[in-house]
Order: sequence, then structure tokens, then C-alpha cells
Amino acid sequence: MSKKKRITIPSPCNQQWEFMTELEKGKLCSVCDYKVLDLTNCSEEEIVKYLENKSTKVCGRVRVEQLNTNRSNRRITSFYPIIQSVIASFLMTGNVGAAMKPDRAALQQGMFTVVKVGKNHLDERKPQDSLRIIRGRILDESGEPLPFVKVELVGTDIVVQTTFEGEFEMEVPEMLKMKIVVLKAGFLGYESAEFRVKVKDLPVKRDFYLTETKAFIIGEVLIIEAE
Repeated sequence: MSKKKRITIPSPCNQQWEFMTELEKGKLCSVCDYKVLDLTNCSEEEIVKYLENKSTKVCGRVRVEQLNTNRSNRRITSFYPIIQSVIASFLMTGNVGAAMKPDRAALQQGMFTVVKVGKNHLDERKPQDSLRIIRGRILDESGEPLPFVKVELVGTDIVVQTTFEGEFEMEVPEMLKMKIVVLKAGFLGYESAEFRVKVKDLPVKRDFYLTETKAFIIGEVLIIEAE
């Protein structure tokens, strides 16, 4: 019975990837004059197979989650957002972070969709208010819903939280005389994001996407036998 393999970089390099010289399938480190392979898009199996067939040193750039992983014990993605949400519910506060980035791609793609507002608890409010609704879902890059994400309407104290299905509903107050309102969303393990919605298009229903935080390590890549 063959032993399981793990990927590791025991001595990470402190050189910055952004300042290295571009090469095919990697970059050249000017300090050690060695090619650094970009392995961030490779599967764990592909990296292990590649290393096993190399007799020379392999220097590479990998994602943190690729290291010390077990090939036969892969993450079950359908449960991952729920696990994160439990942690987030204890650790996160109303402040979703200062470093935000606009959802330019979504704006360019025209992802605004006008919908009718059905019967709900908002029907008792003023007619003009009941139309100022933003409904949506917060999803990760693979389309998995993210529960318990705090969504803030910038410039107000209005904060809502997504359901287990990643859904939320927010009313934009009539007193806000803005052409565009800004939503902020943040979740543990994901980049905080900023989304813009045109008031003239309300009510709207949209999917919003958060990008998983990426951390990278550079150095000599080795495989070791799992204990």
C-alpha cells in the first residue's frame, strides 16, 4: 500500500513575485538566477507527479492551501461555506473592513435585473418605499452561497445578514437622494468587496460574488510522505 504524499515548502523565499522577470510558465528570480514555476493553477496530483519525475531542484510559487495537503482527503466544498459561516458568526463584527474594491465586471456586464416585489412584510410600508428594494445572493467564485455574510448600506447604519442560502433583502430609504447606492460585504476568508447599484433600477435582484483570499508562497517545492 503506497503512502500518501504531501506538498511542502520548508524554506520560503522572501523575494516578491511581482518584481521577477517574466518567463514561459513562470518567472526568473534575479537573486538566485533560477526559474520559479507558477504552480498556483495546478492540482495537488499534478504537482506531486511533476516533482516525482524531476531529479533536480524545483522552485515554485504555490497557494497556501496547496501546501501540506493530503491527496486522498480533499475538501468537501459543499460544506465549506457553512463551516466558515459558523466561525464568522463568532469572529466578525459590524465593520466589514476598510479595504474594498468595486465590482466593475458585474457593472460592465449589466447584471441588473428588474423584478416585481411580491407580498411580504414590507407591504405595510409606503408604496414608494416598497419599491426601493435590493434583493440578492452572496456567492463565492464557484457559485456556492455564503451564509451569515454582513451586507452594509454605505452611508447608513443599515446592515443585513445573508441566510443559509446566501440570500439577503435590503430596503433603500427614500431619504437617500443618491443616483447610486453602495453595498459593502465581507466574510472570513474572502476579500471584502464593494458593489454599486443604480437607484433608478430599483427594485433589483442580483448575485454578488466574493473572491477567496489568496496567499502565495515561493520556494523550493518538495513532497513528503504523510504520517
